[in-house]
Amino acid sequence: MDRMKIHVDFKRRQPKGPPDTLDIGRSVLVCNVFVFLFSAAKSSLFPFLPLYLRYLGFSASQTGLIIGGKTCSALIMAPLWARCAGKRNKRKLVLMFSILMLAAVYLSLTLIPTIKVDGRPLGGCEGPDSLNWTASKQTPPTSSIPSTSEQVSRMASSSTPSQKSTKAPDDEGNVPPNDSVLHTNSVSRVTSTTSLMPTTTTTQKVVENEGTSNPKELKLPEAVLKAAKKAVDRLGMSVSDLSKMTPKKIKLLLQTIPEGEQLYMIIKPLSPQEITLMFQLLSTELGNDRHKRDTTDTWTKFKSKVSYFTDKVLENILALRKQLFLTVLAILVIGEIFCSPVEKVADDSWYDFLDEVDDLEKYGRQRLLTSFAFIIFPILTTLLVDFTPCSLGSSLNHQSIHFYMFGGCLGLTFVVAMFYPVPTPGKRKYVSKVIKGCRVLCCNGRNFLFIITVFVMGVIYSTSNYLFWVVQDLGGKELPMGVAVAVAAFSEFPMLIFSDRLVKKLSHSGVITLAMAFLAVRQLYYSFLWTNWAVVPIEILHSVTHTAMWWAMLSNPDFAISTPVDRSIRSILSSLYFGVGYGAGSFMFGFVFEKFGHVILYRGAAILVASWMILFVIINRCIPTKTRIRYAKLLQAEDGNLSDSSNDFQEDWLEKALQDH
Repeated sequence: MDRMKIHVDFKRRQPKGPPDTLDIGRSVLVCNVFVFLFSAAKSSLFPFLPLYLRYLGFSASQTGLIIGGKTCSALIMAPLWARCAGKRNKRKLVLMFSILMLAAVYLSLTLIPTIKVDGRPLGGCEGPDSLNWTASKQTPPTSSIPSTSEQVSRMASSSTPSQKSTKAPDDEGNVPPNDSVLHTNSVSRVTSTTSLMPTTTTTQKVVENEGTSNPKELKLPEAVLKAAKKAVDRLGMSVSDLSKMTPKKIKLLLQTIPEGEQLYMIIKPLSPQEITLMFQLLSTELGNDRHKRDTTDTWTKFKSKVSYFTDKVLENILALRKQLFLTVLAILVIGEIFCSPVEKVADDSWYDFLDEVDDLEKYGRQRLLTSFAFIIFPILTTLLVDFTPCSLGSSLNHQSIHFYMFGGCLGLTFVVAMFYPVPTPGKRKYVSKVIKGCRVLCCNGRNFLFIITVFVMGVIYSTSNYLFWVVQDLGGKELPMGVAVAVAAFSEFPMLIFSDRLVKKLSHSGVITLAMAFLAVRQLYYSFLWTNWAVVPIEILHSVTHTAMWWAMLSNPDFAISTPVDRSIRSILSSLYFGVGYGAGSFMFGFVFEKFGHVILYRGAAILVASWMILFVIINRCIPTKTRIRYAKLLQAEDGNLSDSSNDFQEDWLEKALQDH
């Protein structure tokens, strides 16, 4: 009995085992890699997304509505997802699901055909510099697109005045350079193809009456026959099959092969009799040998049929271009409902994890990797866009590289998210300090002035949606855009070193005033851009207009209450800047850019921020400053110097901290 009791006592006193040990170093590494890869994905696509929307044929106002709509959707849904994930202890599940949805939503945009000029997509593999819009405040960017090759311009110059009129994209998204077509019913026609071909040995006779002329009397230039042979050979189809097709189908087929557009432009000016003669000569010259090769080369025929089917599908999609705006708007707005919580859930998980292991000193350091990603990947992506060969095919938009880079980085982020550190379920109760943060911001006159300032600067920040449109109108490729993003991110590092000294020298309000002054200069500079590379040096001011401003804002002693309240205040201010302000500016400035052009847009933005800067200085001086007595001074004060009823004593930070808990 005693032995049994001893055995039972021994089992009761036996420990359950040591608690699970946490590898802090491994968790820090996983968090840093996650933040870097996710920032790399964002920097590869999001700065260039408004430019891609322009390639889809959207105007500035439509682009602003899309950007503003998805911003508002993310502003509302991200906190709700984060709160729900925290209460249900499903943070990792929500994190991985939102990453998958983020990839699905934005990669789906690559399935939408971009606007075309003469069958070639804007921003195609020949480089975006050859397809620049001419900046004009009278004509929206999507309503007038210049010619994209010397041949088109020559044809336009030799046409009648009615054929020279600029036309908007048709239902298929194509912008015809003139009114000439492959088949015509006119009674008399004089066609000259010597201006479109480099050399010809024979010239074409004038056809007096197309209804009675004999096709055998016609002679075709050798360049036309060579182009036709080349087209038949690359299409892998028989001459008899091609002769039965309409000109529209032939054009679609030629768009699927290299140099197909150039071949089509050579054949396009021919009259119906000349086309008939061309097919007869091809049939005689190629003969049955061409037909035998076509029947044996089944793989080539299969590819041609697949290409034709794909073009028909794209043709049907382009016919719905009028509804394309609502489609893209719905994709991004609804998609942001499910993919917006990535950053919020990851940040909350990392903070709660560090709080659980009592190591909050490491919180916030991971944000530096975001700047590193924005230095490297925009330049890398734009280099690939500008200097890679046409490996994507001539019928695809070369800007898809942004999406493929985005998808690759996001795929790696998803893998790392499987190991992302999250707090232990059940050990922490989700506590929100949003109401406390709102009380701190709104119940103090100077803090409320800071709120309005953050909103105004967020509105001005939305003008960056159209900066790369201006760079493109100046003939710029994408490399200057990527370098501009990288320079802005790199300028943050020196300012992080000197921001504290700057705040001590100028005060918090002084640094914010300086940031608004530099922001006005930056906006005014944008209105005077004279070349595409001129946008790069001014981005150095990002260090003051963004980094110094946020440092002065968040280091405000009125916000230094407790870490949870500080995080809530940061979230509220970030939502005002990147959410409410940026979204409102996107809605408004799109119409301004479309109606008045970029000069009025950026000069108006400069006047707006300069006007608020003056009001900010005046109001800030009128608000009385409360004297704050620090706890160290209370310890050094003599008894009786400060009474318990003193108003200054009530503002002591120690009492605030005790009230918070």
